Amino acid sequence: MKIPFKSYWFIFATIRQFRANGLNLQLQDSIELGDAQ
Repeated sequence: MKIPFKSYWFIFATIRQFRANGLNLQLQDSIELGDAQ
């Protein structure tokens, strides 16, 4: 089964977006914890 290049790129971009969102959430949590202390 061959995956079309566009589909592969879309999956890669989606995973990258999820990772970016995860990093942003972690940064926000760290900032909130820093403000609380």
